[in-house]
Amino acid sequence: METWRPVDLVAGLQAYVRGDDPILPRDDARCYALHNFLFGQRPDPEGLRPLLGPRGPAEEVADALLKRDLIAICVVTSYMRRLWEYPESTDRQSLYDSIAYAGVNFGFDPVYGDSHTGTSEEITDFFAEPTFAACEESRVSLTRYLEDSVARWRRRVTAKSSSMFFGIVMRHLGTAGTDRLFLEWEGMRPSEKYDLLKRVADRDLPGRSALLTVVSALTDPDFEVREAAVEALEEFEAPIGDLDTSSTEEALSAALPRLREWAEKTKP
Repeated sequence: METWRPVDLVAGLQAYVRGDDPILPRDDARCYALHNFLFGQRPDPEGLRPLLGPRGPAEEVADALLKRDLIAICVVTSYMRRLWEYPESTDRQSLYDSIAYAGVNFGFDPVYGDSHTGTSEEITDFFAEPTFAACEESRVSLTRYLEDSVARWRRRVTAKSSSMFFGIVMRHLGTAGTDRLFLEWEGMRPSEKYDLLKRVADRDLPGRSALLTVVSALTDPDFEVREAAVEALEEFEAPIGDLDTSSTEEALSAALPRLREWAEKTKP
């Protein structure tokens, strides 16, 4: 018989976050004890959702935020361990959902500046980990929270995590994810545009709108972006003729009409 209730555990841990007790180091035995307890008890993830939700107003990374992050790490890593050790479990979808939900609420937090929450780092590593192959559950979960994730990404302070974000979306959501990322093209920094073009060159052809954006990138103000666009189109076997990464801006501009026509015929 269950002798504990998730609602009581949540209340106790939230009290710790708000209270004056000191922040525990991540390798403290009590953190592992919490992780191990949750792994062993295998509670319904829905009951622990409040521990993974959005933070309140904050102007700096104060103690409450650090303790909130510490608790969330214990929770999400227990979910990851369950997925690892119980691959046939019937609650896989709810576990993936909760991990993706936490990814939204702990990712791209502008208060952290160039740094990241520990929870966000754990989740990023999890979705990027080759051992955990993209699956239907990860596709469903990341699709469910994609728009929220993109909204958080737009609030980024630096481009530091964009590459991992792009990689995860493209890995788990395929062409649909690639096409969605290209819709954010105008709001990207040059380094992000470059990264996206390098990544898309190694994948299947994106949709029509994304492919036309790749063509338009031939005249981007940034040299490295133009270079990456040429290389991507070459990988796509587009009719680039004698264009290469050393081509002049005039030559690249002159190639736009025929390449746009190719893109529209290739992806009607």
